[in-house]
Amino acid sequence: MVLGYDLMNEPWPGEAATNSACLSAAGCPEFDRSTLEPFESSLARSIRAVDGRRTVFYEPTIWFNQGRPNHFTRPPKGLWPAGFSFHNQCPTRAAYQVTHDPALIEQGHRTCPPIEAAVMHHADNIARSLGGPPLMTEVAATANEDYEGLNCLLERDDHFKTGFTYGLSWNSGELRTLAPQKARVIARVYPRAIAGTPIHYGFDVRTGRFELRYRTRTGIRGPTVISVPASVQYPRGYRVRVNGGRVISAAGARRLKVARARHARRVTVEIRSAPGDDTARPGFPRCRLDPPAG
Repeated sequence: MVLGYDLMNEPWPGEAATNSACLSAAGCPEFDRSTLEPFESSLARSIRAVDGRRTVFYEPTIWFNQGRPNHFTRPPKGLWPAGFSFHNQCPTRAAYQVTHDPALIEQGHRTCPPIEAAVMHHADNIARSLGGPPLMTEVAATANEDYEGLNCLLERDDHFKTGFTYGLSWNSGELRTLAPQKARVIARVYPRAIAGTPIHYGFDVRTGRFELRYRTRTGIRGPTVISVPASVQYPRGYRVRVNGGRVISAAGARRLKVARARHARRVTVEIRSAPGDDTARPGFPRCRLDPPAG
């Protein structure tokens, strides 16, 4: 069950001068390339001595969370496959953890989206430099109970077609229980495997609607597989509409499988609640998924 290796969690830049440089709008290219990247590559090299198959995930300084860029380059071929592990946490979270001021939650809804979008753009760019996938390994809104902010972070994740892990349950006892509304935000419909090139996908927790559009690719024999947490999102079942393909899994399956139609160049899959569904869904306002930074 090992996906890969996160080489270091939120590296700290060290001395004050370096830390100040990493806080600048341009980040700290000298530190990233001459200190942090060689250090993480040395860790990756040790891992490759015992595991040559699983992905090693390079991780930027803690200030990447605040929208600062990173400057890693592609590692030597002997260290491949390499990905990019990053965190996206609303900057008001640190202040809230100290003050518990509820006004910070609403403030975060206004001020965090441009910064969170900048984090996603930077992650895309660095992942391409590394030659592997970006993976958001921590995601958090201003407060643990800020379900609206968390939902927008995860909608933004869909918008950028990036995987995520929710790794903050340990600090609030949530491993044992989740509030139903928060469970509905986290347990999202998402594509596990796409038999082609994704154009767009997204899940709307307000309505329970999921949509996936992708271009097909010749030579792919397996089906598209979509994870459907039916017990959370569709306790009375769900319905599927497919253009350019057909469902080949059983009705109500937790892993929905879609095979493309012959000669189809594009496939669209839509999932909705079954008629008569009365699931209580949040009435969140629309999210600003990719607002301009600044």
